[in-house]
Amino acid sequence: MEPISQSQNFKPGFFVQPMAKFEKEKKEKLEDPQKLFDNFSVFKLIKPMAGTFHVVELSLEDTSRILDKSDSFSNFHDQNWLKIMGYTLLYSMNQKPRPFFGYCGTDFLTLIYKINPELNQPTELISNLSSLASSFLGLQINNTVNFSGNLLEFPDPKILTAYLLWKQNNNRNLLIQSMALYTLISQGKSSEDAKQTIIALGDNQTKLSMISDHNQTKIPNWHLNGICSFWDKSNDKIQLAVHENLPSGPDFLNFLIELFDQE
Repeated sequence: MEPISQSQNFKPGFFVQPMAKFEKEKKEKLEDPQKLFDNFSVFKLIKPMAGTFHVVELSLEDTSRILDKSDSFSNFHDQNWLKIMGYTLLYSMNQKPRPFFGYCGTDFLTLIYKINPELNQPTELISNLSSLASSFLGLQINNTVNFSGNLLEFPDPKILTAYLLWKQNNNRNLLIQSMALYTLISQGKSSEDAKQTIIALGDNQTKLSMISDHNQTKIPNWHLNGICSFWDKSNDKIQLAVHENLPSGPDFLNFLIELFDQE
């Protein structure tokens, strides 16, 4: 397996795959997912039941060691790193049993299945996916990495979409905080002064404006909102599609609701 070049220049449409369109006007008023799902982190290994969505969460371990040993990136908001995580998602989406949807952020992969639990043992599925994703990512960065895995199950697609929105919000906040801190330190501020400035900046939009002004370029959506992949069943054939321009907030929720309604 040849490693993917980290110098590859991605432009809009760099994941050249078809994607299902969605109508923004199909909005549904839901409660704040942050309030509904503040306790998702307490879920560990849950035995799946028939008729539910089975979610495998792969989380990257020992991230500080990965940064210490890398010559290609110094932080996890680096675009090269995020592209490699996108490639790792695509690789994982192609492993049997194939998930019907996947989402990745700075240090995690989320893979969603609708499978008969009698045909697939949860511990075996997690073990295989963790091993394969760890090996693939390790090859790309020439380093040893390890994903740990948990299995969640959701009885309703709308609860699942709210969970994914919660994941996106957390990942987006983490990336903005990291980029803002890196920007301020590169301007000469100490780490402590940079943290205090971030607190003073307040909302994420102000932080993004500061980052964009410093870099003299707008941060692309795929950098902030994550990357998702799914099996597109349109045009009388099934092929892997990748969405590199995900919306955020309510638009992301509506995109997911429409996509999952097709399953």
